[in-house]
Amino acid sequence: MDLKQKLRLCWPVLLLALLLACGPAAEQPDPATAAPPQAEANPPVARINGLEFSLAELERELAFNRATYKLTNQRELVLQDLAGTLQGLVPSLVLNQQALEAGVEVSEAETSARLESYLASRNSTVEDLERELKPYGYTVAGVRDIFARMVRVESYIDQVMAEAGPQQKDFSGWLDEVLDQAEIEILYEPPRVSPLQGSAAPDFTAATLAGDQASLAQLRGRPIILNFCATWCGP
Repeated sequence: MDLKQKLRLCWPVLLLALLLACGPAAEQPDPATAAPPQAEANPPVARINGLEFSLAELERELAFNRATYKLTNQRELVLQDLAGTLQGLVPSLVLNQQALEAGVEVSEAETSARLESYLASRNSTVEDLERELKPYGYTVAGVRDIFARMVRVESYIDQVMAEAGPQQKDFSGWLDEVLDQAEIEILYEPPRVSPLQGSAAPDFTAATLAGDQASLAQLRGRPIILNFCATWCGP
């Protein structure tokens, strides 16, 4: 089959592609009647025994961790992200559920006293914690329930260990058993970022309309705008 015959057979396909590329824009739906987007602003990131933990709660948890880490170590917490925060948080969420089911309660007065003692052991005050939370958009009042959960879980563990007696000394084994029995669903998916984002563009060579060869390396150091289009389409 010669070149003309090949082109004759391919022409209907090329014509269809041309019409699709340069034809009139598809009719857009009326904004007044179009269905609103269904994107969830605060999706669940985990489901622990049927109870959901939201993205907003996870972001607040990371802010709390960063603020308390800064007070404790006098430097920023830079290696922990949302995924790492969630991974370390799951055991606490499971134990908090069990503590609530067991009737372990923490009063406001106890929470305040433990928080002040916690901060004092780090040569800090409630005002210092307030200052460290502010850049993240949170206040001490907005994270009190996080600290209350920590105190509740600690009290629950002490209670369980005391009731178990001397024969129960393997805390790690007990915790593993608790986690194995829990229904844990991790729903969080970290945002996908191109590995090339923030890096130099890879070099490539392409043909110009004049038939010359041009490479990106030849233009390095100058602002470059790449416009990918078909030669028969208008701007």
